[in-house]
Amino acid sequence: MNVKAVSWIIIDTIYKEIYKRIYMGRPLMIQEADDRRLEDLKKEMGAKTKVQVLRDALEVLEKNIEREKRVKRWKRAAVLVSKESAKVNKEFRPYSRLKRLDNMA
Repeated sequence: MNVKAVSWIIIDTIYKEIYKRIYMGRPLMIQEADDRRLEDLKKEMGAKTKVQVLRDALEVLEKNIEREKRVKRWKRAAVLVSKESAKVNKEFRPYSRLKRLDNMA
């Protein structure tokens, strides 16, 4: 091989690597079983690409995580107000209409 051919092969290889990194994004190492699952989901969802399936799945996961965070905040808030709420309910019990109806019967 002459120098011109070798240099052309090197330039072509470098160009392809740069093109892949810029336009193709980062490669994912997906096992064959996962690839089949992605293909099945792609068909089921009517998605054009596997990437679209992954993006949709990530969106769903993000929404689930946000929901879990909200539920944790609500539970913490409920614990904080439960003592005061119990006190208020205890104050209203003597004036309950249900108790007065029970006493009438």
